[in-house]
Amino acid sequence: MRITCFVLTSLLSCQDPQATSPSTDGTEPTDVSITTSTKPSDTQDTEDTGEPAPPSLTLVAPGQPVPCILAADGAYDHDAAAELADYLSRVTGQVIPVVDEPSDEGVILHVGSTDFVESQIDLSEIYADGFVVRHIETDGRDHLVLAGRVELASQWAVEHFLREVAGVRWLFPDPTYGEHVPTTETLTVPIGVNTTHEPDYAHRGSLSMYYFNSTATTLRNFANGSGVYGQHALQVIFDGDDYAAHPEWFAWFDGARQWWSYGNGWQICTANEDTVTHAVEHCAAYFEANPDADTCSIGANDGHGLCTDELCNALRHSPDEPYTDSEMWWLWVNAVATQLAEVDAGAYADRWVESLAYAWTSELPRFALEPNVAITKTIVLDDEIDQAEAWAQAPSHAQSVNLYSYPMCSSFLGFRHYPSAMADFLLWGRDTLGARAHVPECGPADWAFDAPKYAYTQALQWDADADPAEIMDDFCAASYGAAAKPLCDFWHGLEDVWESREASTEYGDENTRLLFYQWVGWQVDSYVPPNDELRAYTQDDVDLLDALMAEGVATAAADSEVVQYRVARLEDAWGAYRTYILSKLDYLDASPEVTVDSEARLTEVRALADEIAMLRADRNEYRARLSSHPAMNVRSADSFHGKLGWLEGYTLFSYEQGLADRACSAISDYLEATTSVDAAVDYWS
Repeated sequence: MRITCFVLTSLLSCQDPQATSPSTDGTEPTDVSITTSTKPSDTQDTEDTGEPAPPSLTLVAPGQPVPCILAADGAYDHDAAAELADYLSRVTGQVIPVVDEPSDEGVILHVGSTDFVESQIDLSEIYADGFVVRHIETDGRDHLVLAGRVELASQWAVEHFLREVAGVRWLFPDPTYGEHVPTTETLTVPIGVNTTHEPDYAHRGSLSMYYFNSTATTLRNFANGSGVYGQHALQVIFDGDDYAAHPEWFAWFDGARQWWSYGNGWQICTANEDTVTHAVEHCAAYFEANPDADTCSIGANDGHGLCTDELCNALRHSPDEPYTDSEMWWLWVNAVATQLAEVDAGAYADRWVESLAYAWTSELPRFALEPNVAITKTIVLDDEIDQAEAWAQAPSHAQSVNLYSYPMCSSFLGFRHYPSAMADFLLWGRDTLGARAHVPECGPADWAFDAPKYAYTQALQWDADADPAEIMDDFCAASYGAAAKPLCDFWHGLEDVWESREASTEYGDENTRLLFYQWVGWQVDSYVPPNDELRAYTQDDVDLLDALMAEGVATAAADSEVVQYRVARLEDAWGAYRTYILSKLDYLDASPEVTVDSEARLTEVRALADEIAMLRADRNEYRARLSSHPAMNVRSADSFHGKLGWLEGYTLFSYEQGLADRACSAISDYLEATTSVDAAVDYWS
């Protein structure tokens, strides 16, 4: 993250310690200083000399005129201004209005590029959706500017301000339990504050893990989720009307031109020049409708379905060594990029066309990409780390190599917690690849398992140098109140398990910790062995996590109802997840013997059967609790993803059931052999 600071102190929470009161979630006010790193740019007007902080500008205080909020003309500006007014009013207990004309008294807060901002500040050089926080005093009035070059920056400026100055935190999508909103009578900022905040990743995704703001227009915590990078865009560019009018544009395979509404499994005829023209027209129309956009996706559809008609076969075999499937694709992408750069006398020459380098399009071509072609490289297997780096080198010379990863909440049983690994992954992308986009594919999420993952992923996408431990400390302090310490240790314990993993196959030798897709549970012929998600856990891990959870629950019992709710949902998640771990450790790995040849063995095997039954009952109870909170646990409440039968990569369930059945059968067989069938029936009755 690029932060330029022109004051001696960063913009921090300036609560008056004499004027604070409990937060709206019932917890005591906390130190609300932002915990992501603040690294000044190479040029600063002042240096930190150890002098006292500059005097403060009071925004809100008892007996003082309240500030007013002016919004620029854009829809994002108005939405951000409304949120600023709402949260400031809730924090301070005073009504902070959004106005059309400034009041005669009080500080004026500008959200977006108002007329005043345009007259005072040049925002044109701010990178991407970065923003400024700036105090301006003129004509006897104090103005605080929260604005950026693009409209969306207003939302981030407001969220940043509310975090740092008012201590607000957004934890998960629930307006009652998912927000931390402290209360205080006094808010201040340093006089002369002048900071510029720019993201490391200009495009910061969160695919299918959505936490919207109050107007449902943007995602929370700096996720701009544009959908531009990593898109299977052919299904958007080429539709049913195109198929009806121009079937020759579509791939020929299985004896026909192929198209259906969903994009899996069909492509286009990349040798047909009209498909290039059509894609160029799509990109030009997109940029015309979205003047702030710098990228348009033309990515291939998912799956195969490549064209085998005469045109494509002739092009494929035109060189002495025929073009590969991947090269056939990148030839087409290059053609689109070349023609787009010439449209309207080069009006879009500085814009990118983007495509996934995924599956069959991942193989590097033997020719260079056009300078306005961006790729988004999917990272699944170990060798794809090196492959991503190779795309930026000869012969491809890709000028923009971006990242697509798979946290994939829906494809796993539960906790997969790796803030430090995510930080290293994003640092690698920024520093080695020069990546400007990251798309984490998540799927429907249970926030009880993955709320911290959303928090640290978004924070690190904005500032890859942020300290992941500090992000987690901040999240836990806002979430768990007095129970923050044991439950933060609980999350650290989960991360220790991730970091202890070793390669399970030849597909994960060197970079196992950066391969977030390695535990995927829906593939039976996968590159990981069955039950791989649970492989690294030991009984010692379970004992430690049990103890920390118990301490957290006990400590939270004296805290607010809101804190108790959050802790209870985490307890539900761990309660369910530990049953999977224990099943693997105690039944699958240990494979206990169930032979019954004596009364003593009958007692032991019956105890084992009872233990399995209780474990399964516990699992059902905790899973029911998870699904009873659908706003928080979207996956568990989902009619498809909430069922575990589709996760075929786990064998522990069938083994667990089979072991219980064998135990009961062994008892019955022993009773029949030593007494009678009636005695066996009576035993179970």
